[in-house]
Amino acid sequence: MPLAIGEMPSKRLIAASWQQDATIRFRPTGLDHQAKTMSLMEISQLTGVPITDIESLTQGTVTASVAERLGVPLLSLEDFLLRGFASDSVAHRLGVSMSAAEELARTVGRDGTIGILIGLLLSSADAASRHANLGSG
Repeated sequence: MPLAIGEMPSKRLIAASWQQDATIRFRPTGLDHQAKTMSLMEISQLTGVPITDIESLTQGTVTASVAERLGVPLLSLEDFLLRGFASDSVAHRLGVSMSAAEELARTVGRDGTIGILIGLLLSSADAASRHANLGSG
């Protein structure tokens, strides 16, 4: 089942799908990118979000640790996931206007929005990792 097809802050298009074996498959667009399957445990380890909160997110519930990691208020993330309403903080985090964020949520649906949030978690973990590597060397 497709979770998300959307433009992420890295400006790469990503498609994510939830697998029955508790993995998520990401497929960035472009010829030089291959699909990658990640377990929920790997996502948890990379993002610093507890696995129970990652599992809750895949089931449609946003937790405080996810909101904190993304730097967006919990209620704003809940509104985005459950109603497709994008606050200015959600839109800013996505790097788009509020109307574009709402259109994205309508287009991809609830499961797609979950995939987008997981992609944002992973992109923020990747950015933090790159920042740490630059600082250490």
